[in-house]
Parts: sequence; C-alpha cells; structure tokens
Amino acid sequence: MRRDGYRCRECIRFGKFKQGEMVHHAVPREDFPELQWEPWNLVTLCNQCHDRMHLRVSNELSQAGVDLATRILRSEGKDIGYLRELAQRRTEGARMV
Repeated sequence: MRRDGYRCRECIRFGKFKQGEMVHHAVPREDFPELQWEPWNLVTLCNQCHDRMHLRVSNELSQAGVDLATRILRSEGKDIGYLRELAQRRTEGARMV
C-alpha cells in the first residue's frame, strides 16, 4: 500500500484519487501461492474496485480482474501464461464436477 501511495490503483487510472482499502493479488494466491508475496502481484484497491475483480459466487477473477492481471503481468514483463494456466485449471475442475 505504501508503494501505491495508499491510493486505489484502479481509480487512479480514471483520474480519481480514492483511498486504498486492501491489497489484491492480481494473480490469485489460491492458485499460485508461490506468487503471493511478489511485489508486482500486489495492488492496492478500494473496496468497490476490489469487488469488481472477483465473481463473488465462485471467487474467481471477473473479466475486470483478468484485465488487471494482464496489464500488471505485461507491464512487469511477466509471462501471461499464468492466466492461461489458471483458465485451464478451472476448466478442468469444472469438467470434473
């Protein structure tokens, strides 16, 4: 949060300066625990923006969450394969149910 000036990084994109209220894992820690403490994977968000990042029924990333993760991965020069692998894992999991 200190790195982000205690401001929501999504709101800043749209010229708003709203207080950050939590740290969001761009690439979900449940799926990639080895990335949970990587500074590039942590982003300060307000509650409203954080709610838009997840599908609350399943807690999976929403399209807004996928878009944010993609932007962060690309800006950091990281492989977006994490998101492809995440989608594949969840598709396989859905077929098993």
